[in-house]
Amino acid sequence: AEPFVPISRALFQSLVQKYGGGPAIESMEVCAKCQNHLRAYNERKQAEFDLVSKYDTKDTGDGKHWYLVDVVWVNKWKGYIKTDAVMDIRDMMQPGPVSNARLCDRKSGQVRSGLKLRIDYIGVNARVWWLFRHFHGGGPLICRE
Repeated sequence: AEPFVPISRALFQSLVQKYGGGPAIESMEVCAKCQNHLRAYNERKQAEFDLVSKYDTKDTGDGKHWYLVDVVWVNKWKGYIKTDAVMDIRDMMQPGPVSNARLCDRKSGQVRSGLKLRIDYIGVNARVWWLFRHFHGGGPLICRE
């Protein structure tokens, strides 16, 4: 079913008179402000993908450590980054802040033992970690050599 059904101006006016409401929707086109938001969202998403792809490596890169990222958040990020260009503002969905809380003990705050690579977390180099934090915020920072 369509979310909007065009009606005549006379029917609109009688509905407003009887039930209240308004204003009338004059056009079903996406407004210029929304078009700008959609364009910026899609460009940012593409730039983020390009930067992470450029700096993601099989080693620690320029640093000496791996930065652990919860695989649940990484899967949300992949879903966000791999979607086609968004054409409707209601479809704009970022993954939210990086959330590594699941990897830590709630009482001590220390990294839980027994975590498994690719099941609980992935390791990224310093540049990719910085990009994730720059674009999405969150944490906490978990480092391993």
